[in-house]
Amino acid sequence: MNITILTLPFNENYGGILQSAALQYHLKSLGHNVRIFKRLPTMPLINRIGWLFYYFKNRVIPFSWLAKLLNGKFHYYRSFMRENVIETSIHFSSNIKKIENYGIWIVGSDQVWRSDFIKRNPTFYFLPFLPDNIRRKCISYAASFGSASWNLDTQTTSQIKNLINGFEAVSVREKDGVLLCNNLFDIQSTLVPDPTILLYPHDYDNMIHRTIEQFPKDYEGKFIAYYILDMTPEKKKYLEMVQRRFGLKLINMMHNTILDSKCILRRPIEQWLDIVKNAQLIVTDSFHGCVFSIIYNTKFIVLNNSQRGSSRFETLLSTLNLNELMIDEASLNFIPSSQINWKKVNETIDIMRKKGRNFIIEHVG
Repeated sequence: MNITILTLPFNENYGGILQSAALQYHLKSLGHNVRIFKRLPTMPLINRIGWLFYYFKNRVIPFSWLAKLLNGKFHYYRSFMRENVIETSIHFSSNIKKIENYGIWIVGSDQVWRSDFIKRNPTFYFLPFLPDNIRRKCISYAASFGSASWNLDTQTTSQIKNLINGFEAVSVREKDGVLLCNNLFDIQSTLVPDPTILLYPHDYDNMIHRTIEQFPKDYEGKFIAYYILDMTPEKKKYLEMVQRRFGLKLINMMHNTILDSKCILRRPIEQWLDIVKNAQLIVTDSFHGCVFSIIYNTKFIVLNNSQRGSSRFETLLSTLNLNELMIDEASLNFIPSSQINWKKVNETIDIMRKKGRNFIIEHVG
């Protein structure tokens, strides 16, 4: 079966890329033909040319000297994406020719329904460009509202209600999402895990084994790693406190010091995963930093990032009884000492994984 996934633009985001790769990987393992819909907002020609130049400079050019010549640093995301993510050609509008060739559409995951993110085109991630007969075959998988709040006007909400009630089935990633579906749209939804949880650690090892050796490491032995999306002076002090407590080297999961000298802007995804797998401790304010720590059974501390949405942390950690590992910015003065019962955590993860896989089989096959 042909399946098209509609999710947020990748924007060099580790979690966004990995959740798409994971959903695609799982669907392909079921025998489906899968691709990610790559769409950009309608824009003037001059803006399109500027975007294409940026895309060429940062994603296509494989030589650091040419990246320097163009006054930019090269992104090494494409090595992982070339191996694991199939995308459609770029669309600058929603006018899709031969739309029936795209098969069933799956919306999700990530914060595709967060009202703050979709204000410029609020109905897009509810598939308004599809005919009703095609939308009735479509589903959402682990779509996220990001928080318990909804900030769109009544008319837009009504439009979205009509669209979402045209889906065959709706699943969301957070408990708050279940409530919003019920209260805003009068629709029953299923709580399922993030797509990354559908896979096992060995699946991710399979994704990266062909490319990981091409990148020099700046981490060896025992180390603490941090993946901080919104660094603050308080978080820096906290990392220093953690380093003093454990006496281990601190590794930045976003930047490789060796590759930075070669004009590489971000650490390759292959290394990002390898670091999570091998670290003694992960300190993160990222949802997917938290998720992959759990997948790889790596001890972690979550710094609550309310600005980016606490709902997803709360749903995941409460389900796994790991709430004590998340601390607020106002409490960045202690290190949780709780030991993680990974056997019990993995048993719960298996239940979540089975629920997500069953939802997909039931509604996609």
